[in-house]
Amino acid sequence: MTDPSASSSSTPRERLMYVPLDELVPGPNAPKTLQAPLELVESLKTYGVLQPLLARPGTDGYEVIAGFKRLAAAQEAGLTEVPIRVYRAEDASLRGLLAATNQFTKGRTTVAPSSDSSGGTPFGGFLDEELNKPAHEAPYRFIILAATVVLLLIWGGVHITKGILNRSGDQEDPVPTPTPGSGSVLFQDPTPTPPRDSSAVDRASALLSEVEGIEVRNAAGFPRIVFQDAVFSRMSTISPEQKPRLQQVVRLIHEADPRAKISIIGHTDNDPVRPNATYRDNEHLGQLRADAIQAFLTESDTIREDLLMTNSSGSDQPPYPNNSATSKAKNRTVSLEIVFRTP
Repeated sequence: MTDPSASSSSTPRERLMYVPLDELVPGPNAPKTLQAPLELVESLKTYGVLQPLLARPGTDGYEVIAGFKRLAAAQEAGLTEVPIRVYRAEDASLRGLLAATNQFTKGRTTVAPSSDSSGGTPFGGFLDEELNKPAHEAPYRFIILAATVVLLLIWGGVHITKGILNRSGDQEDPVPTPTPGSGSVLFQDPTPTPPRDSSAVDRASALLSEVEGIEVRNAAGFPRIVFQDAVFSRMSTISPEQKPRLQQVVRLIHEADPRAKISIIGHTDNDPVRPNATYRDNEHLGQLRADAIQAFLTESDTIREDLLMTNSSGSDQPPYPNNSATSKAKNRTVSLEIVFRTP
């Protein structure tokens, strides 16, 4: 149950999304104690969070790995959700993020970081310090420039790591993968920290082997269910033929492991948005499709809403190549990714 395009679709790309605060937890590099500056709390009450937090998939939601002051200030300001950029990053790469964010500024230096007992290092430094300023003092051009530099450094680090792994002869899934939660029943991994373990994908393939019209792919160690035909008959209207298949897949996963969460990823083809379209862009359309699947599964009592997450890949990382009208039609779809949870 593999597809030649599976490897190209698993290329790591960051995702920008809004998530509820109760789905965010501090990462292992978070400071033990952190007081959100009053100016930042007041700024967030007025403008909201302008600079997305950096996060990675966790065992139950997402782990914040940069932007701890913004997270604390958002909680004090009473915000319900914040923007995040999602990366797949192991603990070892967090030091690189720290080095990228702790920059020297003209006329002053940032506070030197201190390591905690868990081996992680708290984020402070230039980006948080600048974002904590009142709105009228913040140098927005410099913030944008610094954010661009940080993202370029992260992008370069990922590609350098990928090149090293490829040269060493490890060609299968050369992306640092998060460790699935040890409390999972069906998808429990046999080793504490499997770097590229496909056993969870194999078990999901066996579980869903009798479901027609789908395939299970390896998405950086996570089982991802891809539908072989378009899930939507129109923009965000679910095809009647796909509804029973969606329910069958989700019920099998939930019955096998009631603690597993399912991430619904909305996809589109790469056709440009028409001027009079009801959606802003392909990423917006992908989110509308993911939300439509979530609404259908919960309203039909297939699964509880708290076990579902939604996000959009838009026209990025399509399940199928956009090289023909047939493939483009198949990309008007969603993928279901099984996310590991602990008790």
